[in-house]
Amino acid sequence: MIIQIAGVHDQAEAEDIIAAGATHLGLPLRLPDGREDLDETSARALVCEVRERIQTVLITYQTNANDIAEFAAWLGVDGVQLHAPIAPEAVASLRGIAPRLFIIKSLVVAADNLRELLKTATLMADSVDAYITDTYDPATNRSGATGKAHDWSVSHMLANLAPKPVILAGGLNVGNVADAIRVVRPAGVDAHTGVEAAFGRKDPHLLREFVRTSVQALSAR
Repeated sequence: MIIQIAGVHDQAEAEDIIAAGATHLGLPLRLPDGREDLDETSARALVCEVRERIQTVLITYQTNANDIAEFAAWLGVDGVQLHAPIAPEAVASLRGIAPRLFIIKSLVVAADNLRELLKTATLMADSVDAYITDTYDPATNRSGATGKAHDWSVSHMLANLAPKPVILAGGLNVGNVADAIRVVRPAGVDAHTGVEAAFGRKDPHLLREFVRTSVQALSAR
């Protein structure tokens, strides 16, 4: 059971995420739009502080295996979430360079791309530990962290057919995560904007309720 909370601004926010019971903490860094929540030096210090209490995951758009492995090792994270289109050969190379790294490959759901996503999942099955579905927003051309859900039936098909576990992301919040889990039956869930207050920081109450609701729904799959 994976319950990942992505995006953290500082140590205090990380402590709220840990206290809520999340299993994984996602750190989006070196983003194409430069919208990181914290700088890399602060992220490294945060990882060092929380490493015994929660699994940490670098969320990256990098596509070079050596660059990803070096950055992950410098940060000290337990895993990486590969969010950009990346060649299967590069993922295989990353697995060889960093065999202990927990590797998650994103599968971004857009209109009519189920066949493409299944192909990606199959080609990378030997190199990754899990997949994470997310939402493409054509209005902003953003993949992930859109605050929008996608067609859960696509993620349901991926959860059934992909050769590795599938984590569900994309517009999840306290109000919809139980229904999403019942439809998709994923191995875990991920939330980013759905557990934030109006001013952009994680809300401790929303965090606790999201984790509690997710645990109940995942346990009842």
